[in-house]
Amino acid sequence: MKNEPQAVELGDWVLKVHEPEGPGPHPVIIMNHGWTGNEDVMWIFGARLPKETLLIAPRAPYVSNHSDYGGYSWVDDPTGNWSSLDDFRPAVAALDQLLDDLAGQYNGDFSQVGLVGFSQGAALSYAYALLHPDRVSKLAGLAGFLPERCEAEVAKRPLVGKPILLAHGRKDETVPLEMAEIAAEMMKKAGGDMRLCVDDVGHKLGSSCFRELKAFFSNASI
Repeated sequence: MKNEPQAVELGDWVLKVHEPEGPGPHPVIIMNHGWTGNEDVMWIFGARLPKETLLIAPRAPYVSNHSDYGGYSWVDDPTGNWSSLDDFRPAVAALDQLLDDLAGQYNGDFSQVGLVGFSQGAALSYAYALLHPDRVSKLAGLAGFLPERCEAEVAKRPLVGKPILLAHGRKDETVPLEMAEIAAEMMKKAGGDMRLCVDDVGHKLGSSCFRELKAFFSNASI
């Protein structure tokens, strides 16, 4: 990736930001890491995204409770195995405010952003899209799950016409494939223009889904 991502602190947030060359305003993609991750781990996906895009990877606001891996979490105190939409609301609100703050710092189009989320970061991205659909242009959920108890928001069909890519591993033992299938069905009910990519891998992206991710964001409209 030309122009290596730079570490940035903005208020309480820690981020890594890749600024493209040229005057802008640039299209924006927010990359949300999974549970126990941080702002460094999403750049394996960033390398597949359009070079003219302003890429931003925020560190989740809460410390994870994992005794071995540490890292960070988008949920402070989960109420179930897969966390509910309400569990994610504080992080969704914080992320929405972050977009406003970033708009004052970078020459990007923050009125509508692309979202890429991995695992718990995918769940956060689904929650954000359901609650703030007007601010989302495209959504890619990688090895993720849909937050529980989001049926009321899905029923409003907030994602009509939104391009959505779900990518998952058939051998994923962390987030089983059925969770992606449930998410895909619910995203369709919410009106999303859905595609689902499945590779014969574990809790990561396989080669064909990496190609799908690149193609998904490669056109001019992010």
